[in-house]
Amino acid sequence: MDDIVQIESAKAITALNDALTKNNYEGVRNIIASAVSSASCAPWDLVSWLLSKVDDSTVKHSVELENLLKTNVSELSQSLSAKEFVLILLSKVESSNSLCVLTFSMPFLEYCALSFGLSDYLNTHLIFKSIQTKLHAFISGANDPFRPKFAKYLNVLIRGISHLFHCMFSKTADKNDALIYSEDVLYYFSETLYFVGLNEDTMPVFRSFISVLQITGPPLYSRCYELLQFSNNCSDVIAASANFADREIALLHALGLCLTSFPVCSFWPTIFTKEYELKLFVCIASSFVQKIERFIADGSFLSRVDVKRLIRTQEHLISLASKLRRCLPSTWWTSFPISLIRNFEAISKYPISSESLPVEVKNCVLAIEALLSSASITACCELFIGIMDRSIKPFHCGLRSHMIVLFKNFLNDTLLILQDGRRNDLLIAENLVGESSVTLPFDFDYLRGMCDLIFQYPLPGCDDSLFDQSSWLMAALNLAIYVNIRTRSISALECSAEIKEISHGVALAFSRPDAKGRSTLKTRFLDPLSSDVASISNRYKMAEREHEANPDPMTISPNAPSLHDCQLYLLRFRLLMDTVSRVGEFPVA
Repeated sequence: MDDIVQIESAKAITALNDALTKNNYEGVRNIIASAVSSASCAPWDLVSWLLSKVDDSTVKHSVELENLLKTNVSELSQSLSAKEFVLILLSKVESSNSLCVLTFSMPFLEYCALSFGLSDYLNTHLIFKSIQTKLHAFISGANDPFRPKFAKYLNVLIRGISHLFHCMFSKTADKNDALIYSEDVLYYFSETLYFVGLNEDTMPVFRSFISVLQITGPPLYSRCYELLQFSNNCSDVIAASANFADREIALLHALGLCLTSFPVCSFWPTIFTKEYELKLFVCIASSFVQKIERFIADGSFLSRVDVKRLIRTQEHLISLASKLRRCLPSTWWTSFPISLIRNFEAISKYPISSESLPVEVKNCVLAIEALLSSASITACCELFIGIMDRSIKPFHCGLRSHMIVLFKNFLNDTLLILQDGRRNDLLIAENLVGESSVTLPFDFDYLRGMCDLIFQYPLPGCDDSLFDQSSWLMAALNLAIYVNIRTRSISALECSAEIKEISHGVALAFSRPDAKGRSTLKTRFLDPLSSDVASISNRYKMAEREHEANPDPMTISPNAPSLHDCQLYLLRFRLLMDTVSRVGEFPVA
């Protein structure tokens, strides 16, 4: 009898395939109805066949076909128990090569999960875990979740998962049932949320996710506050990062969403200042970024999920820090925010395997810039000293160059205020944010120390070629040119003796004359740089002449630079030498 049923079942499946190949949807309906009424084909075989067609590349997909599949799966599921139905669904989800089957199955998985209820942990957890596993495999696998075609599927799928969560957890009366899933399931799904773009369409998804976090555990702020208290009691960022697991990473993302995207949502107390919110986020983010930096330092490669986690953390941080301007005093900059800056520096210094800068590396620099802009002037002065000192340990031309430009802009902002005769405004503003001992970037002692860090050549321990260092060297030279122009401008103005004295001190800090009256800028920076530029330029000129004298490439010396390289390098060195000469003509202050 079983053999006869098996033969009839095979005939029905063959007939279904033939009808579907011909796009004969009415024929498909009739064959299924006949098979069910005659019991010639088991319902689970028919459901399995229908699910196999969801991502079948040989089938012409359309809205009509999707409706046909959904309707028949729904009707056939009435003949199956919830356990039978869910096993078929999960089997097809696991064996599929895309998210299509999972997305298609979400309403049916929700039906099964609601049938089991949260109290049936074994079966409900099986559904949640299978969904999470499929999502993780998709994000971590060969497919690129950043591409728009995949982002569309992710948005639809996450919306379905969000609806499932909301239905499951909002209807339970037993808090203990919900708590079981808090650590075990919900935080795992947050990794997919890193890939969903936040817009009007997806905003309800995030709101639903965060509301479920509220249901399944203590209030969101309470959990974040626990991490803040831990940070306050543990000044060792490395030790704090050791306990930073998936739960804390997901919590960090939820916190960032609340602070940057849902500023007035009911999940978050609205009485806190922006300074406190940034402190809370920075203290939690520091441990995560520390963990990422150590992972890279050990020679490991970040997974796509880790990269997206880092990018989202950077985006939240930039958004929060950008809301503040020159208001976080020196006392605010404890080991955690300083560690955050250091780790962003370190991440941006690691070798990059592509020609273009990855988003996470660009964001490291933008995050440092945002944090610097939030610091008081006094605190910013201290931070710049540390950044410039670390820019050669190890050396990184791009970061050092960018930081010199940032410092020039920082100095320019305060010199313009000084030029307007408003130095006292700077002092008052610093006192108002809590600075008792004020440092301004144009103070002689401070500026001389910064110039000692910036204007040194060759850099100790730097093995990069002169050509590769040219961007930071030009940034330093342009800083010197700017200061000369600005101080001469102030000297020509009718202003107080105090302003002229400060302006003279700025020029003095840059030229830094020694006991014999010689400019240290010249003897320790310009002269050795000029000597190297001249020496290396001569070598490239000789190579260029060799190319011009020997048009045949076969006659050129082995390992000699190409004619194009010679011309490119000589052009760069000529620009560098012209700028060095211009700075060298400035009088010693």
